Amino acid sequence: MSNTGLTVIIPARHELFLKKTIEEVIGKAKGDIECLAVLDGYDIPEEEVVKDPRVRYIKRPYHKELTKRHAINDAVKQASFDHIMALDAHCLLGEGYDTTLVEDCEDNEVLVLRREKLDAENWKVYRGENNELLPVDYEYYMWQLIEKAIKGDPTGGLHGWRWNERTIARKDILKDDLLAFQGSQWMLHKSAFYEMGLMQTEGWTGWGMESESITFQTRLYGGRVKIDKRNFYAHLYKGHRYGRMYKTPEGAIHAADLFHFDLFVRKNKKLFFDLIDDFDPIPNWPQNWKQILSNI
Repeated sequence: MSNTGLTVIIPARHELFLKKTIEEVIGKAKGDIECLAVLDGYDIPEEEVVKDPRVRYIKRPYHKELTKRHAINDAVKQASFDHIMALDAHCLLGEGYDTTLVEDCEDNEVLVLRREKLDAENWKVYRGENNELLPVDYEYYMWQLIEKAIKGDPTGGLHGWRWNERTIARKDILKDDLLAFQGSQWMLHKSAFYEMGLMQTEGWTGWGMESESITFQTRLYGGRVKIDKRNFYAHLYKGHRYGRMYKTPEGAIHAADLFHFDLFVRKNKKLFFDLIDDFDPIPNWPQNWKQILSNI
């Protein structure tokens, strides 16, 4: 087994579509692949187990304080390949997603595939009733939530929202810098994962701000987070029908939001300002955003 393949890590807790997602990982791959499914504090029935030599299950005892970041960290240590990808347990993948990412990933990059919406009942990409929905290529941080974070409101922070105007304007750029992304899929070289210190748990509480902290750590070490539009994945829109299957400790996400805002915006202003300058103007941001944030 060559080390130039891809290890796909799927943190899972009480997931409805884990088997289908694993089948996507191995069925849509064109190169060397392995799938590490982390059963975080739960088990699955025998009929849900995918019996394939490329699939390994990592079983972890339940602990309310040990969640998604810890699960990813455990799996990275066991990864056989030089490239790693984290993926939510409810996703469809494009054909050859693995070779696209391995071919396109530079040493200092985190790559994110184009994100589509998953129709789980029919297991296909959903583009709206009249094919009107755009893929989510770009996101921006919502200013109204930044204002809340400035005031210490635990419901505020750096949270992304789909940036359709940028998706349309830059549709012909196949590999491009990202300001924000969802965090349900990302990949990089395993060595870069350790060099940049991704998925730290202290302060982030093991849950929340995964994508935002990846952006922060990658920029801190001189790298970039980029979208790779040569391939895609489709992520389940959970909503009220499915809810959050990977349950979180009460207050953990809000605590992570404020911790990250304090670290990235208050204590590392130049790094944050440089990031925002690369994408300015941002929808709904005031022209004097830099003056406002300089004074907090």
